[in-house]
Amino acid sequence: MEKTRLDVFLDQLKALAIAEEPVDQVHSLLQQLLSNNLAVAKEIFKPLDDDVTLYEDETLCVLHYRMPPGVVVPPHDHRIPAIIGVYEGVEENHFFEVINGRLVRQEIKQVTTGNVLSISPESIHSVQTGNDQPSAAIHVYLGELTKTQRFRYDWKTGLAIPLGNFDDIREEPLGDKQ
Repeated sequence: MEKTRLDVFLDQLKALAIAEEPVDQVHSLLQQLLSNNLAVAKEIFKPLDDDVTLYEDETLCVLHYRMPPGVVVPPHDHRIPAIIGVYEGVEENHFFEVINGRLVRQEIKQVTTGNVLSISPESIHSVQTGNDQPSAAIHVYLGELTKTQRFRYDWKTGLAIPLGNFDDIREEPLGDKQ
């Protein structure tokens, strides 16, 4: 049986996850796919369910994530490198630090269609769409995301709350959290 484009893409990611400089390698692969072949990327990913794990082992986790406007994924960390490639819409990442027990926003990075963002393991961020349109992206984690001890952070207190797994982070209404 012939491999699908998605299977070929996942095979490439698996090889890069164990290569030297995996963050740079994966970032490059995603950037190349999205900037040179956006139509192909949409063909591969658009038919997928909104939130689905495409692959996971001890070296790699690949998620397809579609986010509706008007909601926010609360501040959280990954504890492993993350590389996000947006193929539709705008994904807005708000980066924070906990300073004197408070969550303090440091910067906002918008990832527009066709672009990629690498996030360090120690980063704390929240995610929302950058406008009134949904966004769709491939999230690549260099490690086993569902078995990594991670935290979400209380908006007001900055308190780190342990997460059991990926499903423990729920989208919330955006409201005054901007």
